[in-house]
Amino acid sequence: MKTVLKYRIVFAAFLIAAVYFLTLAPTVVHIDCGELAAVQATLGIAHPTGYPLFTLLGHVFSKLPIGHAIIFRLNLLALLWTITGIFFFMHAAQRLVTKHVHEQQQPAPTRGIIAAIPALAAGMFLAFGRTIWSLSTSVEVYSLQLALVALVLYTATRAFYDDSDSPRFWYLAAFALALGFANHMTTVLLLPGLAYLFFVRHGWSIRAWQRLAIITAILLLVAGSLYLYLPLRAAQEPVLNWGDPGNWHNFFRQVTGKQFQVWMFSSAAVAHKNLRLFLHNLPAEFGWIGLALAVPGLAYSLIRQRQFGAFLLITAIATVLYAINYDIHDLDSYFLPAFLVMGLWIAIGTGVLLRLAARNRLALGAGIAITVIAIVHLGLQNFAKVDRSDTYLYEDYTRQALAALPEDAVLLSYQWDYLISPAYYLQFVEGFRRDVAVIDKELLRRSWYFKQLRRNYPQVVGAVEPEIAGFLQALAPFERGGRYNAAILEARYRRLIARLIETGVQRGAVYLAPELVENELQRGQIFLPPQITLIPDGMFFKVMRRDDAYHLAQRPPLHLRWPRHEDEYTAMVRKFVAKMLSWRALYELQFQKTERARALLQQLRTVAPDFPLPPALAELAKN
Repeated sequence: MKTVLKYRIVFAAFLIAAVYFLTLAPTVVHIDCGELAAVQATLGIAHPTGYPLFTLLGHVFSKLPIGHAIIFRLNLLALLWTITGIFFFMHAAQRLVTKHVHEQQQPAPTRGIIAAIPALAAGMFLAFGRTIWSLSTSVEVYSLQLALVALVLYTATRAFYDDSDSPRFWYLAAFALALGFANHMTTVLLLPGLAYLFFVRHGWSIRAWQRLAIITAILLLVAGSLYLYLPLRAAQEPVLNWGDPGNWHNFFRQVTGKQFQVWMFSSAAVAHKNLRLFLHNLPAEFGWIGLALAVPGLAYSLIRQRQFGAFLLITAIATVLYAINYDIHDLDSYFLPAFLVMGLWIAIGTGVLLRLAARNRLALGAGIAITVIAIVHLGLQNFAKVDRSDTYLYEDYTRQALAALPEDAVLLSYQWDYLISPAYYLQFVEGFRRDVAVIDKELLRRSWYFKQLRRNYPQVVGAVEPEIAGFLQALAPFERGGRYNAAILEARYRRLIARLIETGVQRGAVYLAPELVENELQRGQIFLPPQITLIPDGMFFKVMRRDDAYHLAQRPPLHLRWPRHEDEYTAMVRKFVAKMLSWRALYELQFQKTERARALLQQLRTVAPDFPLPPALAELAKN
């Protein structure tokens, strides 16, 4: 039976992988995908907490002769990590269910059905939930984290239920936990439950403390060895060197995610909002039938498997309490351990209900049919939400926006999700428009960023070294937690940006992204000299010396492949394009170029039919 069950899990994993492949992104997508892919391909250093294991494994995989672009290979690797996580999860679920089925001494055929279906069903419910499925579509650290957390849960299950006195599975769990820490620090959320599970299994004896010492040594040795990658690689100054963790201060800030801690445990209102969002999204993760199955699973695990049930509950509560107190937008992946625990509850609940229906074939068949229908419904419900098989928008947008810029142009922006992150991949991996200096205006607030800029764009940074030195002097006490003068720091930051713009205009072409013009410039947070003006040019504003002449410009990129499913990210790109078309049309009207303005208006209506027109363009649309 165990051999047959093993093959069933393998078959289920292949089936899920085949469905996942239908939704795989063919190229770079939004948020951190471009940055993380570039870090893997170039052996760089990613944003905190650095993710050394993710980087090293991805780099090796990117070298495989698969025959596709590097970004496709790395997206495929995300799919493989997700499937690996589902595979380990189903084995953990199978171990939990079959252990208690055997204890009930059911007839062999019934025992086989009850042992096989719950693990497979729970794996399917988990796999086709929105968050887990989305991890398989493109590069992200959370797909590897899913695999490692599932491996920890599997080894912990084996360690707890293993009848022998051998500690091998505890040591394997420690090794998996160490790998988890070397990938993402949310692995710490597993520690409270694992500590409880270890001591209820082994007690407080000398032997238990000896094993705990070995487990701790494994954790520190494996995780510590992998984190050595960060300072060693930083010393080589890679093209992407976030945090520059080459010294102890920077290393500590990077590994602890110091710059992101401002969003953690900020207020009760944030926790309440995120808890409501978590509960609201649960049906998209498991479906109503899946959630209903989790209820008896939770109850059974606490009543009949009290110690292991308490471990699962502690892990779920620790995860949710931490995640809801983190005030970021893309929060769903932080609930991964809780989702895996809920999946195990679904497996247990399914096993309990199948055992109750075992003596009635009609009831057993109906239960299985309802479960299958619920899984199919969940998959169909989420397919369109997670499908990225036609997502070329962010590559198109970034390529066409940069392609329109002149040689050695400087671009200031903070469109991280849509432009800067994809540009990291296109520029530093594919070599597309490496001459364009894409500068993240918000990262200019970080001291390490100037070292990366000097490495990649020395001609840009060299012209403003005095301003950089003054800003870094004011920034140093802030980054080290000392007393600092906020007014001086902000004034020098704004002066630095102004000088970047001024020297860029003197040397060549400088462009500002629309969000800077709409926000910082209009609010007076950035000042331009009186002799400087802005001209809408392509997807950006060109900074020029003021004159009364008309300047012909590139039109914004419109050969964009829009995905079938519109979300908030695609809507934002559409908004950026529409705004630039609108601003350029107004510029054309200012110089009586009515036909040009009309053509731009027509393109705007094609891109964003509901975009609110300024009065002058609304009047033009009537004529």
